[in-house]
Amino acid sequence: MESTTTLRRRFEDLVRQAEREVAENPKRYKLKLAALAAFGYAVIFVLLAILIILLGGTLYGAFVSTAFLIILIKKKIIIVLALAIWLLVKSLFVRIRAPEGLALTRADFPELWREIDDLRGKLKALPVHNVVMVPDMNAAVAQTPRLGLFGPYKNTLVLGLELLMTLSPAQARAVLGHEFGHLSGAHGRFGNWIYRKRLTWARIGSVFEGNGSLGIGPMSRFINWYVPRLAGYSFALARQQEYEADAVAADLASREDAASALVLVRVRDQITREEFWKPLLQRAISDAEPEARTYSRLFEHLKSTQPSQALAEAKIAEAMREKTDYGDTHPALRDRLHALKTWPSIGMGGEMAAERWLGSRLGEVLSHFDSQWHDNNADAWRNRHTYAQEAI
Repeated sequence: MESTTTLRRRFEDLVRQAEREVAENPKRYKLKLAALAAFGYAVIFVLLAILIILLGGTLYGAFVSTAFLIILIKKKIIIVLALAIWLLVKSLFVRIRAPEGLALTRADFPELWREIDDLRGKLKALPVHNVVMVPDMNAAVAQTPRLGLFGPYKNTLVLGLELLMTLSPAQARAVLGHEFGHLSGAHGRFGNWIYRKRLTWARIGSVFEGNGSLGIGPMSRFINWYVPRLAGYSFALARQQEYEADAVAADLASREDAASALVLVRVRDQITREEFWKPLLQRAISDAEPEARTYSRLFEHLKSTQPSQALAEAKIAEAMREKTDYGDTHPALRDRLHALKTWPSIGMGGEMAAERWLGSRLGEVLSHFDSQWHDNNADAWRNRHTYAQEAI
């Protein structure tokens, strides 16, 4: 088995090759990328066709020759072929689950859906079927194929509560614009197709990871070989799409809002970890029972406190020193701001996106995540408290 270092170097070499080909001949690069994307499906169907032909020939041989039938029964060849076909077909339609979270319905959160509809209309983006909320500092649009590897796709917008409590409505609009930009006409039909293939095969790869059962084993090994190559060779296009999505965000909001959202997500997240989450978890040493209103208190903290200018500037400077690498298709903050032609700023204060978009139901949402955090962390909190008290 190859080491992680070897695999990483191979991936980076493939990315560099793709970057050179994009610079030298973009059309040829796209043709090769399209061929690679189609190759994955071709292998699956060729393998399936071979197995079906072998099964058909075996059944025919058993029909015309009793001796051959006896051999097949003893060796269980027909059973093995049929099982391999069944497992391969099943793998094509393996269920890839949509992201889970608190459902934000159109009826309950009309202001949020008006924002979504407005952005989609301006971008001519694909429809959003569901919106779910998670507690994180994050936002994403996930496409889940309804038929295994294939479409049609169910599009789910994932919104992080902490994100919406950190950004203003204009900044959050820029974030949504970036996510919808990936699935709009901004990337062109080919770019969107490759974007969906990357996401689909990445999820398929996670499903098959470590699966070595009969019939699935060869498929699993192929996916483990294929997915990194598709990801590596399409990396150059994926990074270009990140810049394009940032440009879409700037058009829908403003350059200043798009830039400040990028900076704020990075900087305020770190500050919140230090000023809120770390002290909260430290309380487990003295308090036997876990906090019951975690996200309600986080809302109050973010609403009432602002980091000092010196601390914010220090965090920005630290983030700006980081360089773009091959660990993520997202460029470093410095390069993204340079492409937006803006200087880093951190606009804070004022109305939160959570307040406007969640409206009168904000309290219900906070209570939901309060309960969820308590349930998920109660045992670990009490165990830490017991350990700390015994150590005194």
